[in-house]
Amino acid sequence: MGRITMHHDIMEQESFHNTYRQDSECDIFNQRLPIEQKLFFFDLRTTAHGKYLKITERRNNHCNTIKIPAKGLSDFREKLQEVIEYIGVIEQQS
Repeated sequence: MGRITMHHDIMEQESFHNTYRQDSECDIFNQRLPIEQKLFFFDLRTTAHGKYLKITERRNNHCNTIKIPAKGLSDFREKLQEVIEYIGVIEQQS
């Protein structure tokens, strides 16, 4: 129950009309993160084709989603770390 259950209720309502979603999809890990006026959902899922991370940004009634294959998560993390470090450099110069 709690937050994760609420998240699943929201996501299930959205996917009700999504005929692309296969019955074989399974959530294996879920987290959520509020930042400013946005809410981010991190859902690790598995399908017959493998695992992937689905990141959803929700603000009001708008949703944006990206899906990253699990095999690419290390590379994704490295690029994200580069961006974070660059932001730190810019802030130090200000």
